[in-house]
Amino acid sequence: MVCDAGDDTACAKVACVPETGSCVTTAVNPGTACDDGDACTGPDACAVGGCAGAKVACDDANPCTADTCEEANGCQHTQQRLRHATTATPARRATLARVAAARQPALL
Repeated sequence: MVCDAGDDTACAKVACVPETGSCVTTAVNPGTACDDGDACTGPDACAVGGCAGAKVACDDANPCTADTCEEANGCQHTQQRLRHATTATPARRATLARVAAARQPALL
């Protein structure tokens, strides 16, 4: 009997049992490194049920970016547009007012 190795995964291997002539799937040792194909998890390791990893932290500590994660591309840091002054804190509104005033042309 020949077992189809095409059914192998990073966390499970197919093997022939000569005594019975059947194929069995056996899990590899838990903790064996693998790749679950998700750039938002890592490091990946085999566990019961397959390959998985913990969610990666994408926070770049920049309040001006939205931090997200895309399965194919990993962490993304998208520049945010300036919020309307009425939605900002009082301190932020004061800063925005100073910036706006500095941008105004001087009146003669």
